[in-house]
Amino acid sequence: MSKKVIVIGGNAAGLSAASQIKRTNPAWETIVIEKTDEVSYAGCGIPYYIQGKIKDHEDLFALKQDVITEKRNIDLRLHAEVKSVNPQDNSLKYTKDGQAIEESFDYLVIASGASPSNKGIKVESGNVFTVRNVADGKKIREYINEKDIRKVGVVGGGYIALEMAEVLSQMNLDTTLIHRRDQLNRAFEEEISKDILGILKDNNVNLELNTEIDKVEEKSNDMNKAVAVPKEGEPLEFDLIILAMGVAPNTEFLKDSGIELGVSNTIKVSRYLKTNYDNIYAAGDVVETVDLITGEPVFSPLALKANKEGSIAGTNIASESDIEEFPGIAKSSILKIFNYGVAMTGLTHHEALQNGFEAETIVVESRTKPHYYPGSDNIKILVNFDSKSGRILGAQILGPIDEAKKIDVYTCMIQLNGTIKDLYNLDLAYAPPFSPVYDPIVLSGRVGKKKVKG
Repeated sequence: MSKKVIVIGGNAAGLSAASQIKRTNPAWETIVIEKTDEVSYAGCGIPYYIQGKIKDHEDLFALKQDVITEKRNIDLRLHAEVKSVNPQDNSLKYTKDGQAIEESFDYLVIASGASPSNKGIKVESGNVFTVRNVADGKKIREYINEKDIRKVGVVGGGYIALEMAEVLSQMNLDTTLIHRRDQLNRAFEEEISKDILGILKDNNVNLELNTEIDKVEEKSNDMNKAVAVPKEGEPLEFDLIILAMGVAPNTEFLKDSGIELGVSNTIKVSRYLKTNYDNIYAAGDVVETVDLITGEPVFSPLALKANKEGSIAGTNIASESDIEEFPGIAKSSILKIFNYGVAMTGLTHHEALQNGFEAETIVVESRTKPHYYPGSDNIKILVNFDSKSGRILGAQILGPIDEAKKIDVYTCMIQLNGTIKDLYNLDLAYAPPFSPVYDPIVLSGRVGKKKVKG
């Protein structure tokens, strides 16, 4: 029997869910309602499009709209904004072209994503941008190319702020990173944070730390200048300002729906991506997930998570049974800062203590190859583990770009409940062009196992 499925949101999670449903049940009516005109785009590539490494913004789209509608036979409704959901009668209301429309469903997938958060900063200038979708990237790139932009400010201390500070500096713009703390986002260990700040300085990025911005306004006698006004200290003047202070889930339209919300106003879901209504699922940046180490719910808007969750939600809906679950995440992430790669997974030392672990931290500074082999470079690895059991709780890496993916080994160990001794016992491949005899990963296990009390 054919069913009708509505998907709210047309990016990673939403398109993954819709595609999986149509792949399994081609006869099912599948509608994707998307607020913008952008679907299936690579948001993580936007800073590099702004920089010019990616020439054409169309290259950021994984699927063209005709592929979605004609080959996958998905009913795609763009510039359509969902205003409310009524789970009691299996319907929702949305607006499109100025008209209010009501639509019924058998199943619903909420994949409405997240939007940039200004963290209370009042914006009273047209020279202020956020980086979330392709349209944002186009606006910033066009603004830089068309105006006499020389001095830019980036507000934030997380991944997007760092990536934007890098690319703007490499575009030969006088770039300043502004952050309310003396260190970067708390996702970074303090030692790694200090190293990153040093790298930024070495690459001519100015730092305005301990600077909390209250508002951004136009310069009184020059509307082409934006002035960042801190709560304390002197105003900072720029030609362009990027606000990159994280995102908040798009759940406002669910108010009064009865759909349960969880941490940070995300949608609360089971591991099958099901909400508190059996026929309503949710996936992607709009939902909470489980921290694999603590078992606690977390808000972690990451690309791979969104794609997996969408696919799993689609699988469960298409089968009309809970056959696949999403176990949670280790919060693994990676970014490039000039000639360095920075990667992290699991808990920071502070998070481990907060969650009741007797956390021990070791820092290993090693070489990526034997000293005698050309191309060897420095790498720093920080590992957090429980001092009693030896269980690995988290790790962070700073080193050459091609070496940062070593973080994946630590992620595997975390997901398998591995210990610091297990890390030492790994039988990793060795040859001089690739690593020292004691790979830095194994070396971290060797140093760490001496610290285990049990």
